[in-house]
Amino acid sequence: MATRFKTEPTPNVELLAARVIATGAKILQRSSVAAVALLIFVGSAHAQSHLFWAINQFTTIQQLDGDTGLVVNHFPVPFLNGNPLGALSIAVINNEGYYTLYLDANVYKVNMTTHLYDGIAFNTGDSTWMNGITVDVNQHLWFAHGGSSNLQEFDTAGTLLDTESFPDPAAGFRDGSVVFNGFLVANRGDQVGPYDKYALHPGGTLTYVSKPFINQGSGSNGIAFNGLYFYVSNEQTHIVSKFDTSGTFVSSAPLAPSSRYENWTFASQDIVPNGDIEICKASDPNHPVTGLFTFTAINGGFNSGPISVPVGQCSGSIQVPSGAVTVTETPVLGVAVSNVTAYAYDELGFYHDELSSWTQPDLHAIVNVMAGDEDEETLTTFTNYAAPPGLLKLCKVAGDQSTLGQV
Repeated sequence: MATRFKTEPTPNVELLAARVIATGAKILQRSSVAAVALLIFVGSAHAQSHLFWAINQFTTIQQLDGDTGLVVNHFPVPFLNGNPLGALSIAVINNEGYYTLYLDANVYKVNMTTHLYDGIAFNTGDSTWMNGITVDVNQHLWFAHGGSSNLQEFDTAGTLLDTESFPDPAAGFRDGSVVFNGFLVANRGDQVGPYDKYALHPGGTLTYVSKPFINQGSGSNGIAFNGLYFYVSNEQTHIVSKFDTSGTFVSSAPLAPSSRYENWTFASQDIVPNGDIEICKASDPNHPVTGLFTFTAINGGFNSGPISVPVGQCSGSIQVPSGAVTVTETPVLGVAVSNVTAYAYDELGFYHDELSSWTQPDLHAIVNVMAGDEDEETLTTFTNYAAPPGLLKLCKVAGDQSTLGQV
């Protein structure tokens, strides 16, 4: 992983002082907001969810457990508008479900508590390839359609926010797609794998990032992402498979043998939003260390890969899923950790101690990363010291009196 370095004045006091000054500027800038209202701010508390939504056999809305394949909730699609082929997929935002019907440009709504029909949300203008719907953490609805149709982004009021073309047409419906953090992952057509990863270019053309990204073959359709793991379905083998953020297989579970799904989605509120972390390396002045140290930051299925930080410097902001992030330092012979700190400032400039757990002299610490941008990043500092040399004394003990004095 490429890491950009930011040079700090010196380790320890000056390094942290520079950070405090910079953060103080944020507090002053936002003080007028803080003076208006006293708020109790709680850091990111998004628990990892493995429950997503789908439509089975074109008629039944289901909530499934992606780790077990079991159905935990279900109810009938409340309105099919006389469509003989039925409903295809659903996206959930808070208490409202937005679902699609086959070859119908409209997006329909259902109350997820009462299960009653809530009317038409808006019209996408594309009935030819209407199939999958997906939602992002910003509560925007996306349609990958199929054939040579464009990717579309709408808000819930039906305002078209973005249209992007694909570099290659799909082989029929793109019945598996998910949008997150400036990327799209989608299959290549109706039950056609693998899944490719694209970079979004608003108003332009999507570009390939990984082709393939998740290497699944025939039968691949629905895909959901909770911010930490991808869950993909295979319509032919009736299996849900779990992948981490690098596209590496984690596990799989059976689905009902009679199941039939198009796209499936996590509710917008169940998607773990991103935050930022910055890792700094300081040295104990009494037992100084020098050189380059390597770290990793892990949260669920996310792994940052190696992050190299020289003593007296910081890594620069690294985007990670918010919540509990485990930061681990790679062991270095003769060097130990004497202290770990982690803190952040919220959008109003209030200080938060974000160190969740660390036990000296562990090389790993769990820190909280709040959702937000670089202004709310969690600054994590590992302080190291050079371990003093030890003494080894060797003694020789005789087995019996007759061997005394012998070598």
